[in-house]
Amino acid sequence: PIAEAADLAEAARQLGSFQSRPSTGSGSDGLDSSSGTRATAKSAPRGRVTTKDEQAWHAYKRVNQIFRDYVVEAYNEGDLVWIHGFQLALLPAFVSRRLTVAKVGIFLHTPFPSSEIFRTLSMRSELLRGILSADQIGFHLYEYARHFMTNCRRLLGTKYEFDARGAVLDVDGRDVVISCVHAGVEPTVLSRVSASPEGARAFENLRRSLPATAGAGAVTRVIAGIDKIERLRGLPLKLLAYERFLEGAAARRAAGDFAEDEGAGGDRTCLVQYALTSFERQADCDKIRRDCRVLVERIKAKHGADVLYWHEFFEVPIHDRLALLAVADVFWVSSVRDGLNRWPLEYVAMQYETLMGTEIHGDVEAALGVDGAQHQKYLDDALARMLDCNGGPGYPCADPSTNFFPKTLDAGRAKRRGLEEQELADAVFPTA
Repeated sequence: PIAEAADLAEAARQLGSFQSRPSTGSGSDGLDSSSGTRATAKSAPRGRVTTKDEQAWHAYKRVNQIFRDYVVEAYNEGDLVWIHGFQLALLPAFVSRRLTVAKVGIFLHTPFPSSEIFRTLSMRSELLRGILSADQIGFHLYEYARHFMTNCRRLLGTKYEFDARGAVLDVDGRDVVISCVHAGVEPTVLSRVSASPEGARAFENLRRSLPATAGAGAVTRVIAGIDKIERLRGLPLKLLAYERFLEGAAARRAAGDFAEDEGAGGDRTCLVQYALTSFERQADCDKIRRDCRVLVERIKAKHGADVLYWHEFFEVPIHDRLALLAVADVFWVSSVRDGLNRWPLEYVAMQYETLMGTEIHGDVEAALGVDGAQHQKYLDDALARMLDCNGGPGYPCADPSTNFFPKTLDAGRAKRRGLEEQELADAVFPTA
């Protein structure tokens, strides 16, 4: 209904401005925590939402209630209710009260804070009890699950143990299973998308818009970045680091410190940064955007317009994203703290396509000076290992099979490198 959709939009807007604070309402000294003025019973009538934190919490609950109503309307007996994201932490409790027999699961994609941080929320118990109303709770890493279980033990007194199902919490005589599930990508799907007419067109358009990335003479090494315009993404820090790198490269080039096989300093770098607008915290997004634009203009003024390409998107189309990942020599992730990020996995998959795709870069043996069949088998094994590098049987992430050939090695160096890498690959993936 239109009225409920309007309520949802308004509630989501208020939720976006929610900030974690130690407490809400009046403190023990009678001071109102939001304004610093003395609060009385007359100025804060019982039952009224008075502070900004209380307004945000009211909006947060309202959003979860609206989702609950639609879940109840669409539910059929035997359905599994699968909830995603911390934005709907109360939804398991709301759904379980209406649908007592429904199987409910929730997956939290972001890092869960430690108890020292989480306990500063005034609504900490309500959030934990809402999540614990689910039958199964999923995280990407055990680190996040451990923080959650520690919060439950310290704040609610919930006990847990481990069995064949994993970590199991005892919540009022009911078992709640904690699962750690690692995310990945589908290389075959990405390959089909990149090979589609739209993908090929995006690849060609991007390659034409950049300086020469291949051929004789000086070439440009492309560094790709895709980040939200948020403080935690570290975009200003990335631009400052890139500026220092350019200044250092210019100084080394002037001093003649570049080796002869590195192009005698003729090669240049180019950072292609896709900046995604963040709608959750508009004020924070606007400030970071202003800071980044100032840095971008400064870098271009000092080092030239072709060293940095800044593009802002609300949501980058998949064809443009895969084209950038295929062109790039380096994919630069600088987040201070991150949850689920599949773009590095997409980059590895697209580098596979770039190296092995003869329709884009020609014959592999001629380009790299290695045996194409062996190289493809090595990359197949390495890509499969990369997709499962966060757990399960096999070798850890740091095994040699995750080293990939740089695309820009000359034939002689690539052949020597290829023999060394092949020996490592044989040791990791022995053949019968």
